Amino acid sequence: VLERSQQLMLAKSSDLVYTRNSNLWIYLLPVAVSSKKGSALIGIKSFTIAVASKHFYPEKFRGMCQVLAEAYMNGGTPVRIMEAYLSIFTVGKSGQPAQSFRVRFCGKGL
Repeated sequence: VLERSQQLMLAKSSDLVYTRNSNLWIYLLPVAVSSKKGSALIGIKSFTIAVASKHFYPEKFRGMCQVLAEAYMNGGTPVRIMEAYLSIFTVGKSGQPAQSFRVRFCGKGL
């Protein structure tokens, strides 16, 4: 456990970190926030998006985490993360037309 936490601390921003606990995969995407004027995240320097799943698809979950991070950076509230997640989970797309995800794996959801 200590080794995994050290790997997380050494991870650069935008590097997906994933680990498995029992039969659950945990995907973590640390994000550094640039302090631009007019940013929705005033006073926040960094945050991490975390997604848990029974499925191992690091590339797919990297994209999903990036969409969730962008939703948080644009909206400035965790509510935007949940809206984007539910949209991806139920419809298969986020609010952005360029991003779409197939959220069914062998007839099972995320």
